[in-house]
Amino acid sequence: MTGAKAYGGLDSEGFHLPWHSAENDAWVTNDVKPATSEQRELLFSKMKEAGYEWAADALELKKIKPKFWSDNKSNTFGGFYIDICSEISEIVKVPNTETNYDVFATEKQTKSALAMSRISQIIANDIANFGGVITDEGWNNDEWKFVIYRNGSCICKTAIIHDYHFLAFYTEKQRDLFLKIYPQLVKDYLMI
Repeated sequence: MTGAKAYGGLDSEGFHLPWHSAENDAWVTNDVKPATSEQRELLFSKMKEAGYEWAADALELKKIKPKFWSDNKSNTFGGFYIDICSEISEIVKVPNTETNYDVFATEKQTKSALAMSRISQIIANDIANFGGVITDEGWNNDEWKFVIYRNGSCICKTAIIHDYHFLAFYTEKQRDLFLKIYPQLVKDYLMI
């Protein structure tokens, strides 16, 4: 018998029962009884917990492919987004699809994204005062960069060489001037 499925099991005392071919008529003895609906539910629940499901058409167990929240298009969520006038707006329930990936979970994160956008434009366009954006090449060199970062709920300043920070400047003077002129943008970006 090529391709035939056969089943066997243990009796109530733990002894191996003879195999049964799926092509023959089903057999029942006093020791073997069909599962109750509660037993079936428990079995399928335990199989699911172990990462398997029953494929009835193939009469076999199949490994369940894990589904992550971001892959599940049936999920919905709410949050905040930046509208066309750079205002922060709240949205209650939208589907988990690519068209809604610009919705942030919290208002604080949305403010941070808006501040990040504004900061990037200021640094890139006010080169006389802030030196421009540090490029990948700049991050790879061995020169000091002067950064603003968050430690707990405090705004901190330091000098680093390679560790990337968004709020980074070529000179200490540029960094300190930016913090002096735009303290609220820095707070919003750092979510303080």
